[in-house]
This record gives sequence, C-alpha cells and structure tokens, in this order.
Amino acid sequence: MLDTTEKLMTIQDKLNAISQRLDAEQNLLTDRYENLKKLQRLDAERIYDESCSACYKQRSFLRELIDRQSFYAQCVKLITLFSIAVAHLIYMQPFLDAYSAMEDYSNRIIYKYPNQPTYHGLDTRVLKKQFDVLDNYKKNVWMTIGTMCVALSTSCFFLFILPITNIKKCHLVLMRIIDIIAFAALTALLLTRSLCVENFEPSLSTALISAQKLAPADRLMNTLQCSIHFRENLSFCSEVIAKSVFPSFLIKYLLVLAILTLAYLLLAYIIDWCIKHWIPHAKEQTEKKSYNKTYIPVYLPATTPGHAYPKSGRLIHA
Repeated sequence: MLDTTEKLMTIQDKLNAISQRLDAEQNLLTDRYENLKKLQRLDAERIYDESCSACYKQRSFLRELIDRQSFYAQCVKLITLFSIAVAHLIYMQPFLDAYSAMEDYSNRIIYKYPNQPTYHGLDTRVLKKQFDVLDNYKKNVWMTIGTMCVALSTSCFFLFILPITNIKKCHLVLMRIIDIIAFAALTALLLTRSLCVENFEPSLSTALISAQKLAPADRLMNTLQCSIHFRENLSFCSEVIAKSVFPSFLIKYLLVLAILTLAYLLLAYIIDWCIKHWIPHAKEQTEKKSYNKTYIPVYLPATTPGHAYPKSGRLIHA
C-alpha cells in the first residue's frame, strides 16, 4: 500500500509539473501573441501617422504656396524691372549722344532758316519732325525710368517694410493700388515707345538727306562717326541713330514681359483678397512687431536698521 501511495504521489507530482510547464508555455505564447498584436498596432499607427503627416505637409505646402503669391509676384516684378533696367543701361548712352547731335543740327537749320519754306522751296521742318519724334522718345525714356523707381519703391515696401511693421488696412490697399497703377503705366509707356520707334525709323534717312541741302552736317557726322551718303568704312547716320534707340523686337519682348507680370500681380492680389474674405478658417497673417528691450539701471539702497542713510546699494535692470 505504501509503495502504491508513493507511486501515485510521484505520478501526481509529475502531472503537476507537466501542467505547470504547459501553463508556462501557454503564458509565453499568450505574451508573444500580445506582443505581436502590439507591434502590429504600433506599425499601423506609425503608418497612419506618417500618411497623415505627409498629407498635412502637402496641404501645408500648398497653403503656404497660395498664401505667398503676393511675395512671389513681387519677386517676379523685380526680375522684370531688372530686365528693363539692363536694357536701358545698354542703350542709354548711345541714345543720348545721338539725341544731342540731332538737337544741335536741327537747331542750326531752324536758326539759319527761320521762315518756312526757304527761297529755294525746301522744307526747313523736314528734320524737325523727326527730331520731335526723337524728343518724344526721350521723354518716354525718362518717364519710364521714373515709373520704374516708383514700382521698385512699392516692391521694397511689400518685401521689407510690411513684414516688420504695423500697417493699417487702408494704407495697405492704397499701396497696392499705387503698385498696380505704376506697373500699368510702365506697360503703357513701353507700348507708346514701340509706336514712336515705328514712326521714327522709316523716314529718317530721307529727312537727313533733305536737311543736308539746307545746312552742312559735318558736326553731326563727326560726332556720330557716320555719313549721310555712302562712304566706304562708314555707316549711315540714319542707321547709327536708329540703332541708338530700342529695337522693335526688344520693346515687344519687354512689353509682353510687363503685361504678364502685371497680370500675375493682379492675380496675386485677387488670391490674397479671396483667402482673407471667402475661405473659412483662414488664418490671417500675423504682422511681426519688433521690440527693443530697454535696460535702465535702478539704484536700490539697502538700509540697515538703526541707520538713517543707506550703507550699500545694488544695481538692477528694469
């Protein structure tokens, strides 16, 4: 009986050990399964967060791109102004030399023959008509330069002053109106100049030949290093004067560039207005303020009981 009881107890212990081992393995598998589910959940959350972050970044980029259309329009306007300024820099000095020579020659003819026509029956105003076109061209050049200065000033206002200064809405609207008017005037001046060039070039050679019959053009030819009639190794004066003004193709190119820039500028202002008034939950741009911290030394006396006057003091910054 004792042997049987001991055997049964041994078997029971073995069964308990096996049961404990199975429970441990089951707990281990359960832990592994829970860890696997946790990893899968973390991976799913990470993928979702990454997709949401990518979508948010894309939306933020598009929103920022739309919000900064006014800034980009001003940058495009600066590029256009730079192109027009370079063209004027190249052609300005030759044109001023040609204009000065033509002015002197035209005034000498008018001074010599104040009456029209001469006793020979020649028209003394034949060169004056061409010089008037050249004079209108010169006025157009200076008006264009002045308009470019105004447009450049408005660009500096929008790019450098507006981001760091508090500006009233009415003043901002006024500056935008001035900006559009200035650039529209620049476009109109370029269009007018193209008409001046088209009216100036065809009959210039004939006018110079007719004017030479009235007064010698030696000073004009020496100044411009040219000849009215054909001479070897010398260009025609009409060609030299015509080359000193803007070519027709260059004016047309600058005119198209100015029109496109003006259209983009108008579109940028319209987009900015629509964002502020029509799109819900549109955050208005917060205007940055610059503050200068002023540090003022303050002397605080440290008094000691029993003394009428302070013994020592310290400096602090207020």
